[in-house]
Amino acid sequence: MRYLDCLSESRRMDSISPGWIKNLGGLLMVVIPLVAIGCSNSTGPSSCRVLADEAYNPWDYLGWRSSRNARFSSITHALPCSAYVASTPSTTATPDAIADCPARDQRSYYELIGKYDQFISGWDDVVDMDGNRVTATQVDSAENYQSELRLDYEKCRN
Repeated sequence: MRYLDCLSESRRMDSISPGWIKNLGGLLMVVIPLVAIGCSNSTGPSSCRVLADEAYNPWDYLGWRSSRNARFSSITHALPCSAYVASTPSTTATPDAIADCPARDQRSYYELIGKYDQFISGWDDVVDMDGNRVTATQVDSAENYQSELRLDYEKCRN
């Protein structure tokens, strides 16, 4: 049945039946979450991405990867879009630095920096087990360092 047919049919009804309301409620319970998922997965910047762009420094992570501590670490992993980051000055905003990176790699970048500890050295608030602030190149193992910003970002993405 077409939408206009349904509309004219509903106008003919003297009263709204409870079954019709129940069906509409069920439909809305399906449609609203789908719309919300579509909006949260849009390509526009989300509050989570804004947090990551402000608090994660991919140049710090790349600096750590070339440091002595990273060479002896089992936690070093390639950061998606790192070639694009490395080719831009560190004063460039992250979204601009990765703008030419394929969209799937950008999604991976934002997922991985919050999901896995091995990318911790890029977060702005890295501290050791005693709560002392450390630089990215001081990180020698993800188990010995924490970042509240990374945890906030991980919660935001979930």
